[in-house]
Amino acid sequence: MTNTWVIVFLVIVPAMAGLMVVFTWLSHISVQYSIGRKHRALEQIHLTSRIPSFWTEKYDRKLLSLERYGPDAPKAAEWRRRRRSRVLSELERLTEYTRRTRLVAEEDVRSVLLDDLEALRREWQETAPAAGPVRRGFPGNAEWSREG
Repeated sequence: MTNTWVIVFLVIVPAMAGLMVVFTWLSHISVQYSIGRKHRALEQIHLTSRIPSFWTEKYDRKLLSLERYGPDAPKAAEWRRRRRSRVLSELERLTEYTRRTRLVAEEDVRSVLLDDLEALRREWQETAPAAGPVRRGFPGNAEWSREG
C-alpha cells in the first residue's frame, strides 16, 4: 500500500502539475496572440493610416502570381474582391472590438481610434481599385501612400 502512495506522489502529482503549467502557458500564448494582434493592428492603423500588411499578405502573393496573366484577368479581379472584402470585414471586427474592450481605458483615445478606423473603412469602400497591378496604388501595400 505504501508503494502505491509513493508512486502517486512521485509520478502522478508532478505529471499533473506539469500539465497544468503547460496548459497555463498555452492559454497565455493564445490570449497574447489574439489580443496582441488586434492592438498591433490598431497601433499600425493609427500611426500609418494604412491597414496591417498581415491582413492582405495571402491575397497580395496570389495577385502577384496572377499578374503575369495581366491586371484584367478574371481570377485577379476575384482575388481583389476577396481582399477588399477581407479588409472591410477585419476593419468592422476591429471597430467593434475597439468599441467594447476595456483595454482602451480613455474615451478620447477610443474616439481617436474609432475615427481612424472609420476613415480607413470609408477609404477602402470608396477607393479600393477593382483592377490594376497589385504593387501600385492599393491601400495596405508597403509601396502605397496617401500622397500618390
